[in-house]
Amino acid sequence: MIKYRKHSLTFILVFCVTIFIGTVDSTTGAEEGLNQSAIATAAVEGGRIEWHIELNTFGTLNLSVQGPEGFKFYREFQPGSTPYFQMLDGNGNRFPDGLCTYELRLNPSPLRDESPENLPNGRPENKSPVLANDFEQVLTQSGSFEIKGGRIFMEETTMEMEKSLREELQPGPSKPDYCINDDAVIDGSLCVGNDCTCPYPSFGFDTIVLAENNLRILFDDTSSISNYSRNDWRITINSSIDGGASFFSIDDATGGTSIFKLEAGAPSNSLYVDSHGDVGINTSTPYYELHIVDGDTPTVRLEQDGSYGWTPQKWDLSSNETNFFIRDATHGSKLPFRIEPDAPTNAIFVKSTGMVGIGTGAPLAKLHVQSTTGATDPMLLVERLVSGTQKAFLTVKDNGDVELLKTSGQGSDRNQKKNIKPIDTALILESVAKLPLFKWNYKSDDDSIVHMGPMAQDFYSSFGLGSDDKHITPIDSSGVAFAAVQELYKLVAKQNEMIRELQKRNARLESRLKDE
Repeated sequence: MIKYRKHSLTFILVFCVTIFIGTVDSTTGAEEGLNQSAIATAAVEGGRIEWHIELNTFGTLNLSVQGPEGFKFYREFQPGSTPYFQMLDGNGNRFPDGLCTYELRLNPSPLRDESPENLPNGRPENKSPVLANDFEQVLTQSGSFEIKGGRIFMEETTMEMEKSLREELQPGPSKPDYCINDDAVIDGSLCVGNDCTCPYPSFGFDTIVLAENNLRILFDDTSSISNYSRNDWRITINSSIDGGASFFSIDDATGGTSIFKLEAGAPSNSLYVDSHGDVGINTSTPYYELHIVDGDTPTVRLEQDGSYGWTPQKWDLSSNETNFFIRDATHGSKLPFRIEPDAPTNAIFVKSTGMVGIGTGAPLAKLHVQSTTGATDPMLLVERLVSGTQKAFLTVKDNGDVELLKTSGQGSDRNQKKNIKPIDTALILESVAKLPLFKWNYKSDDDSIVHMGPMAQDFYSSFGLGSDDKHITPIDSSGVAFAAVQELYKLVAKQNEMIRELQKRNARLESRLKDE
């Protein structure tokens, strides 16, 4: 048997109550469950609100406020401090009059001692989120207040007012309930609520009308069999306090939480799901699974709030007519990653192997830079900005030339080498003497750019140095030069010794001739 409140003796109101109100006891219990979710009590004085936390152990607390004319306020409070909101901002400007909504987010506090365990990818191995709280997840409390003439007004007797209102609506001996023990059909529209009139002025195209100053629909699941779902749900329309917010919400009546809320004044198509399941935000024609439209820099915020012990961090994923960017909203809104519109395909390409291509979608190395244009811009440029002046340290030009600001060093530490053997410098000098030398141009260069030296094939055939016969490394060419110089030094030293001996002999002969 279904019970309902008596608002009049009309047949229409009987069915209204039957369908939408349910049992009075469940309504009362669920509403009290919502009120039990408060984590702080508010104190208002002039243009300031303070929230006094009811819990002893907690981490940081985040306070966010939204009000008229699009103003928003956000602040994080450290453990042990009292969160507050005041009328003046940091520049001494007063916030505009009107209705404001607030949300408190109480975060669990991490333990001082952290033990390593199975951690998410990308996190340091010596970090682990361990909580030290009476609660393990973020606790939230939301509400509203009004700014009027530079003062803040908030309903301080909300709990008592709602309680007395429920008592007033409870059925008593003078207001018996009416019961229907069979199915009911209404051929026409239906009005439910204390403010329904008979006849009702005009239903228009509305099939069901709820009319009173506290609009609630309770879904009371009375399942009693073990393992059957039995959670109660409620649809709430607007706040029941003086100056409260206007909204539509879906509440977990059993858990005492408000899960889904739509504020009055939201624009058309704030959230739109089309027949394909695509979701539009501010658009009724979503093009992909999620399509966000805004007149100025549409943004998605990713916020780690500290509820699992990790350091809070906020990232913004945004785009506009100048660039697509990632913003570090926690550390001074820095922009570590940006892409300008009309950037070429494969400007940056990361292959499944981890190889990175710049200008190519088929990188053949850990970093593969490719250019398909005839521009003379450098392929690679490493520079430092010093006192406003750019200094190019390394430049790889489009024609393949490499320029260094200073020196280039190649590894030649004895500790890095193996199979160390002495060489025959005489043989090296003889090979150098036979090595063909030429003047030539690179095919990619203009004919005016001339070089001189051996061919890599001849160099490799003569000395067998390097990894192939297509290149001559500086360390190998300098080694050959050193060996040839050493052998030349030996030959010059021997020649000098022979010259000195001949000079001595010549001097003795000259001395004999004089004596004779």
